[in-house]
Amino acid sequence: TSQTTCGTTVEKPGRRGGMRLNWDMMEELEVLALLDTPIPDRPWFGAMLSLEAIVNLIVLGASADHFCRRNCSESDNNMWLLLERCICAAFALDISATILLLGPRRFFNGGHG
Repeated sequence: TSQTTCGTTVEKPGRRGGMRLNWDMMEELEVLALLDTPIPDRPWFGAMLSLEAIVNLIVLGASADHFCRRNCSESDNNMWLLLERCICAAFALDISATILLLGPRRFFNGGHG
């Protein structure tokens, strides 16, 4: 059976008098498992990509509303064009880094090849 005693130890289920781990050891094992996880598979990397997508949608919507279409000087749309280019560069950098860190085979096959 599994036991928790005052939140400090855990007994592995299915073993009588089984292996006992203290929470410090478990946290250390979780940290080591996280360090073995490739960067693109880590939660913060996915959160960063999600934030980039949200910023992209905001810029896309704002530029659609405020982009000058008639009687415009050349500098009227420079801010929107610069923002769009920066976002495009960030996405290209993310994809390049992901391919580099995971390797082309895993990136394109999803790890099934």
